[in-house]
Amino acid sequence: LLTQKLKNEQQLQLSYSRRVNRPRGWDTNPFLDVSDPINYRQGNVNLMPEDVHAFELSYSRFFKNFSLVSTAYYRQTNDVIQRIRYELEGGINLTIPQNLTSAKNSGIELIGKLDLSKKWNMTTNFNLYQRKIEGVAEFGTSDVDGVAYNANMTHNITLPYAITLQLRADYR
Repeated sequence: LLTQKLKNEQQLQLSYSRRVNRPRGWDTNPFLDVSDPINYRQGNVNLMPEDVHAFELSYSRFFKNFSLVSTAYYRQTNDVIQRIRYELEGGINLTIPQNLTSAKNSGIELIGKLDLSKKWNMTTNFNLYQRKIEGVAEFGTSDVDGVAYNANMTHNITLPYAITLQLRADYR
């Protein structure tokens, strides 16, 4: 993590991080779940953890009651876990998590925080990104490439008697 403070309450930051996303318990459960008569699920005991490498370049600007953070990023996930659906006889689907080769995400994220009063603040987030997933012929998957975005807004309000209220809206 490298940070450079600039004039007028501005900051530039460059970072690299690596993390491991381990499979969830259900993802490795080898027993067949037939609780839904047409959609079976089964875990994969050979599932490997995802290996995530993330690079980010951020610019921050701080004002008295408002802050803005803009970030450009690139994330590569190796051994990405995806649920693969197989069609069995009789119209039954079987879903099994598998490791694909990699997924690459790149995009921009904007975050703004506004203090409306001492007891009320609002945070807004907008994320525009491109996602590329490499398919694996063995699992019958092909490469996928697409652009997506999401946004959310969160209001935090402090009420009397130390009660806090949080309102959140998401859009994908």
